[in-house]
Parts: sequence; C-alpha cells; structure tokens
Amino acid sequence: MIIKTRRLAVVALMMSLSSPVLAQSADIDMTAITAAIEAECAKSAEACELAVSAAIERLSSAGIVGDALNSELGVIGVAALTGSVALPPAEKLKLAATFTVISTASTNPSQKVAFAEAAVSFEAGTSVDPVAVSSTLSPN
Repeated sequence: MIIKTRRLAVVALMMSLSSPVLAQSADIDMTAITAAIEAECAKSAEACELAVSAAIERLSSAGIVGDALNSELGVIGVAALTGSVALPPAEKLKLAATFTVISTASTNPSQKVAFAEAAVSFEAGTSVDPVAVSSTLSPN
C-alpha cells in the first residue's frame, strides 16, 4: 500500500511539473521545477526525494543527457539543499536518499562524488551549507 501511495505521489508530482517539451533544456521550465523542489523539500525528506526523482525523470523524458543533464542536476541539488534548510534534524538525516538519487543520475565523476558526500553528511547528521557546496555540485 505504501509503495502504491508513493507511486501515485510521484505521478501526481510529475504531472504538476509537466508541460509539453522538446528534448532541449531551454524548453523545460527549470524555475518552476526548482521552486517545486524547494517547496517539497521544505516539507519532508520523503517529499524532497519524490520531487527530485520526478524532476530527474522529467529531464530524462525530455532527452536531456550528458553535460546538460549534469548542469540541471546541480541546479536540482542546490534547490533541494535550499528547500531543506529548516527541516528538523531527524528529517535531515533522511535526506541522504535524495542526494543518492541525484548522485546516481549524474554522469560526471566529480559531481557524483559531491552528491555522494552530501548524502554521507546528511546521514551522519552533519550540517550541509547550500552556499558552501553549490559550486561543488556544478559539473564544470
């Protein structure tokens, strides 16, 4: 039942983020996507993971790959960090899953490591400063 509810939540979030697009990042409204991620990440770690997964699926469905995907993953990561700043410590521990999802989607080795390190930091209960890590999440 939980899996079915979670799938429905992902589908609902994907529908709220969707609009007709071509396989070009310029056709995807990253401002709306990042705003949705920030809002969901402010609610809970689970909502954050669902929003991030939906955004990554949206990019993949649009044919965004390689450097363009990695660039957008950096934006998504910063949005997740920014949105989750006020979460209680118990919820922040659970954010590791969100950053593992982003790390897995990245094709840039350095970026994968940066996301994985953020995941480890959350899992360890260490504070992650969005301003300090935003440059490390960029694929360049």
